[in-house]
Amino acid sequence: MEHSGFDAQNGFNRTVLKAERISRADYGSSSGKKLQQSDIDVILKVGGKELKVSEKRRETDYGDLLLEFYSKFPDSPGWLDCSEADCLAYFVPGKVYLVDMVKLRRFYHDILKPAVPLSVFSRLVGMYPQGSARKDIRINAGGRPTEVTAVQAYNCMNDGSGQWYTESICIRFDVLRDFGVTVRTFDLQGGCPID
Repeated sequence: MEHSGFDAQNGFNRTVLKAERISRADYGSSSGKKLQQSDIDVILKVGGKELKVSEKRRETDYGDLLLEFYSKFPDSPGWLDCSEADCLAYFVPGKVYLVDMVKLRRFYHDILKPAVPLSVFSRLVGMYPQGSARKDIRINAGGRPTEVTAVQAYNCMNDGSGQWYTESICIRFDVLRDFGVTVRTFDLQGGCPID
């Protein structure tokens, strides 16, 4: 699925971000693997400077951002904990949410992560021991009652040799904006700003 969107993503990078050069991180090379482990999918040359971009795709636009807290619960942190990207290009059908990663990381580390106790994910694992699940919850984020969705993705190796849970929190883009995270929305086809 990842490679199938490269044409549209590269088109967005050229038309909206004005990329003069696009260098994709190839997980098959040692340098590309290191970049992807730092949550950098593509490096753009824009106005003579490097812009490190994390790209995520979802097949449905829920109006929220899925933030992975654990890639393998409870020991392996999610992508935002290791991200060195400058911005996030979040592709959904027909549009792109462009998110300032410096502000998103600050919000995640200082406000969101402390507001979501480990028990939220432990309960999901206990309730759905071999399944994926979604649960709407209310948290106290920076002193504000905030509605988010806890998401569990159950993963199992084809040969049955291993299983793990990826645990995430979905938070609406309007809530992120309220907390000072810069989010701009663009039409994917024309590149025009929507908001």
